[in-house]
This record gives sequence, C-alpha cells and structure tokens, in this order.
Amino acid sequence: MLAVAAPVATHRARLDEAIARLRDAAPSWARATIPERIALAQSMLRGIDRTAERAVALACDAKGIPLDSPAAGEEWLGGPWATLRMLRQQIRSLRSLSRHGNTPVGKLGETIDGRLSVRVFPASRLDQALFFGIRGEVHLEAGVGDRELHETRARFYKAPDHVGKVCLCSARGTSTRSRRWTSRPSSSTRGRSASSR
Repeated sequence: MLAVAAPVATHRARLDEAIARLRDAAPSWARATIPERIALAQSMLRGIDRTAERAVALACDAKGIPLDSPAAGEEWLGGPWATLRMLRQQIRSLRSLSRHGNTPVGKLGETIDGRLSVRVFPASRLDQALFFGIRGEVHLEAGVGDRELHETRARFYKAPDHVGKVCLCSARGTSTRSRRWTSRPSSSTRGRSASSR
C-alpha cells in the first residue's frame, strides 16, 4: 500500500487567498467562449485519464481498501468515473448550445396535478444499462410551461446577466457502504425551472 499522510486542516488565510483568486478570475471565466469551455473540459478529461489510477490507489490506501477488492470499485465510480461523466455531459451540453442554441432536455411530460415534468435521468443508453429501472424527473412549478423551460435553460449563455460570480458548493465525505440505499422504480426532484437543475 502507498503511504498517505494524515490530512492537515487548511489555514483560513489560505482559503481566503484561494477564494480571492477565484473572484479575480470570475470575469474572465464568464467571458470565456463556448469553444474555450469545451477545450478546458477536454483538457480535464485528459488529465483525469493520466491521474485516475493513482487517485483511486491513494483513496483506497487512505481507507484501508485493498485495490483488488470489490470495494475498490466504489472509489472508481465515486471519483474518476463520476468526474468523467460530468465533463462529458458538460461538453455535450456546450456543443448542443453552440449548434442548436440550447442545451439538450429529456422527454417532457405532465404530473398528475398538471405541471410540466422533464425526464433528466437516464440521459443515455449507458445510463439505462448501468442504472436499470432508475429514473429521475424534475417537476416544475405550476405555471411554468414549455416556452419558459426552453427560454430559461442556459440563459447566461443567451443573455449574460452578470460579469462573473463565485459560489461555494460544500460536500462532506461519504461512503455508500456507510449508508442504506433503497432502489425504487422512479425518483423525482423538484425545481423551479430547468435553469435550477
């Protein structure tokens, strides 16, 4: 196994410096063209290809998981695979936006109370095969129709309304082995409009 040092808390000053760099760079990122964003995502895909095996080995070592055990698969799925999937979907959406003026959207439907619903998962045949029987829908608020759905998707690309912002998305480390999951034929999330996805 690889030797991994215990994590050390990051000093607040370093966090503040990192956030300041993000704020300083936000305007240039907001101005980045779709081809520039696609090129960055493709570069990140290549980077993950170079680092995935080492990242999984380090994660397994830190958790005491043998690399040849089935549990090591969780580190592949929760790390490199999930990141690769997200980047590929981002590239797909950006290409669609460039070619068609909007991002792809799943099958539209109607909830039992008459609201617009959008199928968001599975997004591909691979999703269908890997996550058989699982689906996700977004149920929009009453009054949100097809027109608003299509107008509000990717609205920053259509009509930028700021010069760059920074937001924090926080997540704690979890392991699916420590949680109990149940599988149901469908699950749904609620959203105000497609732009909140």
